[in-house]
Amino acid sequence: MDGTLVGPPVLGDAATGIVSVYIVSRARDCGAGKAFVARMLGNVLLDTVVGSIPILGSISTCILRQTTA
Repeated sequence: MDGTLVGPPVLGDAATGIVSVYIVSRARDCGAGKAFVARMLGNVLLDTVVGSIPILGSISTCILRQTTA
């Protein structure tokens, strides 16, 4: 989804950040452990912050998506 919303630089990252936080909250509601939820939130925060930097964000999104399968 991040790659399709490339209009204003922060729009796609904000949208995917919101969706990602919702997914993390659902995981917590379904019984995911605190350490796992914290790691997921850290990954969401990192992706949202670094992804909002115009060129670095595009590069990091490709690298992070390919290395976390």
